Amino acid sequence: MTRWGRVLSVCAGLAVGSLAVAAVPHPDHGEFEAYLQAPFQSAKSGGGRDFGLRFSFPDAPAGTVAIWTLELLDSDGKPLRSWQGSSKLHGDRAS
Repeated sequence: MTRWGRVLSVCAGLAVGSLAVAAVPHPDHGEFEAYLQAPFQSAKSGGGRDFGLRFSFPDAPAGTVAIWTLELLDSDGKPLRSWQGSSKLHGDRAS
């Protein structure tokens, strides 16, 4: 798999963890969307890239936090690097 194939595998490795709102019922079929923005080419001299994550959960109660994990996978699907974090939703969106 090419280097770009591995970069594109990031999309497959995007795993959004459970929403950290204890004891708050969520609708059975609510909408939740996660977006990964990954530039094809680097604008930096060292070749690094800045990735962006955006979340949308229209039915989220106030104060909902999205807990996320992003993995960069090799051609065999094994993680090369992993990032974790949390993002508090503002309205129904977080970045």
